Amino acid sequence: MSDTSARVRAIATEWSLPEALRLGIAGAFGLLERALNDEKPVRRAAAGCLDIPAVVEHQNGEDAVRLMSVALDSKDNNVREIASKQGLGLLIKNRTDAVFLLEKALSDKDGKVRLTAAANALPEISQYRHGEVFIRLLRKVLHDKNVDVMTEGVQRALPKAFRCNCAEALQLLDEALDSSSMHLEQVAAEMAIPQALVCNATEGFLLLQKVMKDKNDPSDPSWEVRRDAVQFGLPIALRQNISGASELLEAALRDRHGLVRAAAVGFALPEVMHQRTEYAFQRLSEALNDGHDMEREMAAGQPLSEALVIDYDNASRMLVTAMYDDKPNVRTRAFEGLPVALKAKGMLVWPLLEKLMFDNQIDIRSRAVEIGLPEALRINLTAALPLLEKSLQDKSVSIVKKAASALSRINIQPAKEAALPFIETALKSKHADVREAAAGHLPDFWQKLGFQKITSLVGLALNDSDEMVRSAGNFVAKGEARAKANGAKIRLEAQKAAIKTEKARQRDLKFSNTVVNLSTEVRDILVRRGDSVCAPPGVMLLRVNGDLQAHRCLNDAACQGERCLPFQLQDTDDAKGAQCSAGYDDNIPGCGPCASDYGRDSSDPFKCFPCYHTYWVSWLRFILPPAGMYGVALAGATKAKDQFGHVLKICISFGTSASLIIKVLRYSPVIEEVQARFGSWLKPMMTGSLTAADTASGSMTQLGLECLLSNHDSGRIPLELTSLLAIRLSAPVMLSGVGMLCIIAFAVFKRCIQGDQDGFKILLTTFLVSINLFLPQILASLLMAAPCVQTQVDNKPMLAWDVHVGCADRPVWKLAVSVLFCLTIGPLCWAVLISRKDNAPAGSFDFLTSAYKHKRQYWEVVVLLRRMAICAVGTLFPLSYSPLAQILFSSTIMFAALVAHVMFRPFEDSVLNSIEFLSLVTSAFSMSISTYVVSDAWSSTPSSRFYVFILCMMMLGFTSTVLMGLLARLKLVPKDLQMARMSIVS
Repeated sequence: MSDTSARVRAIATEWSLPEALRLGIAGAFGLLERALNDEKPVRRAAAGCLDIPAVVEHQNGEDAVRLMSVALDSKDNNVREIASKQGLGLLIKNRTDAVFLLEKALSDKDGKVRLTAAANALPEISQYRHGEVFIRLLRKVLHDKNVDVMTEGVQRALPKAFRCNCAEALQLLDEALDSSSMHLEQVAAEMAIPQALVCNATEGFLLLQKVMKDKNDPSDPSWEVRRDAVQFGLPIALRQNISGASELLEAALRDRHGLVRAAAVGFALPEVMHQRTEYAFQRLSEALNDGHDMEREMAAGQPLSEALVIDYDNASRMLVTAMYDDKPNVRTRAFEGLPVALKAKGMLVWPLLEKLMFDNQIDIRSRAVEIGLPEALRINLTAALPLLEKSLQDKSVSIVKKAASALSRINIQPAKEAALPFIETALKSKHADVREAAAGHLPDFWQKLGFQKITSLVGLALNDSDEMVRSAGNFVAKGEARAKANGAKIRLEAQKAAIKTEKARQRDLKFSNTVVNLSTEVRDILVRRGDSVCAPPGVMLLRVNGDLQAHRCLNDAACQGERCLPFQLQDTDDAKGAQCSAGYDDNIPGCGPCASDYGRDSSDPFKCFPCYHTYWVSWLRFILPPAGMYGVALAGATKAKDQFGHVLKICISFGTSASLIIKVLRYSPVIEEVQARFGSWLKPMMTGSLTAADTASGSMTQLGLECLLSNHDSGRIPLELTSLLAIRLSAPVMLSGVGMLCIIAFAVFKRCIQGDQDGFKILLTTFLVSINLFLPQILASLLMAAPCVQTQVDNKPMLAWDVHVGCADRPVWKLAVSVLFCLTIGPLCWAVLISRKDNAPAGSFDFLTSAYKHKRQYWEVVVLLRRMAICAVGTLFPLSYSPLAQILFSSTIMFAALVAHVMFRPFEDSVLNSIEFLSLVTSAFSMSISTYVVSDAWSSTPSSRFYVFILCMMMLGFTSTVLMGLLARLKLVPKDLQMARMSIVS
């Protein structure tokens, strides 16, 4: 406690000093006194110790009073507030000479201190002989400028003042009711008016009239005050037969606010039900027929129950009205009168009881079974048995338990045999409480009906897992054995029945466990339909060696709708429908591989396309788009300082991200909603947009890979991972090789024939263009062996592109070498070339550096890394299997690129900076909001997803139009005019 750090002293005061005070350690009291005069945090911690009994009951009481006075004189508002809240009330309760401390706290300049003192300390002095002091301090509180202080005084202290001085308390209450604070009046009406009526009925009633006076102002909030006065004060006035109370009741029942009328019906009207029956019935009927929702709810409770006791004939009509009310709360409250109606009129109430027991609300059905069904079984068993059967089949466990308990009423009826099927149903319940209730009736049924008619029931009880149920079965079986000489034979028959029942139960249990296990395997809910198991959308069922397996579909589009398989293998067709959609293989877990005559998407292993074309048409569709883009890129790179080439590189980068976004939108569930609104032309538009984006990024178009090596007539050729890799690499490798050979030949021609020395520059530019256009797709192809998937929670992961190979068998070192190879020939090689550009012929590296500032000459390496990262994410997280992961990582990359571009603005030309900014903003925000499209959250409705889809397409369309228009203008306008216009725009 003597440490120089105030923080250490505060911690010691807060945690250690209270324990020392409780243990009575010598010197602890002195430490508390020192802490109260310490720095701010220490003083606050010490003030929290003032409510410890060891401090209040200190052997020298004056010390405790002195320390409290020190705390209340502190300049720290928090210290005074803590002291008045925690210690002051306890000190006053134990020491009568500490009242002056309360007066000091109530005079404090801080409203919070006065508030805590009024709430916690002032009520404590009312129990001692301080009547005058208490009234004086209470008056001081009620005259406080702070409304909260006044409210606490009225709520906590004023009700106790009536026991000290009734007259003074009435005067204080009158002053409180004249306050301008509506909340203060409401608290006074609730807490003080009842005490005033008990203390002085005449004066209290005058105050009640004052509170209940309606100001006839629709905007006046005083209805809350009137409601509390009606609820807490008016019943007391009616019970005391005070003159004028009936007029107040009539005024409350005619009040313009529904909640005031509701309080009058629910709390005040029952007080006059016996004295003024006709009047009370009339007002109760008006409330139930024409009243406010809360007014009807209050009328259907205690008032209606008392009315049924007084005059059933008139009250029964009101009971029917309440039970047919359109508000569930009113019907629920009306159940309080249902037993009275059943006892009085019996079958007259039967249609109403049936309606209630078949109600859609569980609470309504539950109360009807609990309250109405036992009485119905007593009145008319034949008519009540269908109601009992319906209740035993209810989905709610609580309703079934209550129905089983109602079986006890059947035992006093002569026609007990009709109840046996219901006893059997209850004994087969999966809930032990229901079975115990049913088994408890077996001895009575045995004595009245004989053992033969309940043999199967006894067998069920003997084979039950619950000890109480088995005891009831044993009691009946042993009693029958003692009653007859062939008791052993009877037991044998019961055991046979039990064995038969057990076999059926075991089969049913196995079926149920199978459904549960299958649901656990895929973390989804499978359901039982008769003798079949049905899988929800996104899950497939597969029978392996006669056993059912459930697998999560690798593509939700491959498993649409509910599909079922029989629990046990039958001679007939095993399946009740195909497990996988058209184009996917039903015999492979997860519907992963494509079926015959279908091929996989070049960027997604779990999307299948039909093979419509012959070899050469498929290969043309596969080669021509990237070849065309390659030619345009080479043409734009020949003049590296031309703006056309720079804008073209921005288009290539934008195409990489736009391709991903369009794929997300095209294969999302919202596409059905969009097609329904815009017609069949949407699908060709999306296909065209996706082809254009793939072409701009240099990737392959949407074509099944297996279709390139298959004949439509002879079927699909199954391809392994190496074959798929070879096909995906064929286009970029072939185009790059052919381009390099052509450029080499062209360079040799120019050098030998024309004597041109720019061959090295042209060859280097071609190499750079090839890397820029195709390297991201080459990296994505080499990473095809990386992604792993699984169709069950506990099964081993398998390769996404070859589901027959486990992830443990993939060549990890080959993947690492492939990634290093791509990083070496791409970003690393470019960085080395840029660093040594001064040693090369002039203009050799203009393709990489001419567009950027001198300090940002390496920026093209950053752009290439971004495109490679986007393509790698697309391969590592297939869109059909993990769309959210792909969008999340891609959005992160694009937002990082956007932030970097805004920070560094690498282009020399401000127009290029603006164009790059536009493409990055469009890509980043479109990726982010497309997450909402694929989300299955409850808030993600079809309508909201539709508008997000339209927003994404508008953003992509606008940016694409700007880029294409700019490319066309730069290609057509002469260079001098082009540069002039670019300067004007900038």
